[in-house]
Amino acid sequence: MESNGGGLIIPRMVINMNESRLTTIAQIEEFLSASAFIEFKPDAGGDCERYAHISAVLRRF
Repeated sequence: MESNGGGLIIPRMVINMNESRLTTIAQIEEFLSASAFIEFKPDAGGDCERYAHISAVLRRF
């Protein structure tokens, strides 16, 4: 694989996280404390889609 000039071999990777098994705030805190640095960026989808997903996740708590 070639570098893109910025030192990265893979310039962009998209991971869709299934967070449905995280059902408590304590589980989210545990996940975040056990994970390496995570950068969250919104997908290319529109704001309506993004906010609908956020609302659905927050309603579980």
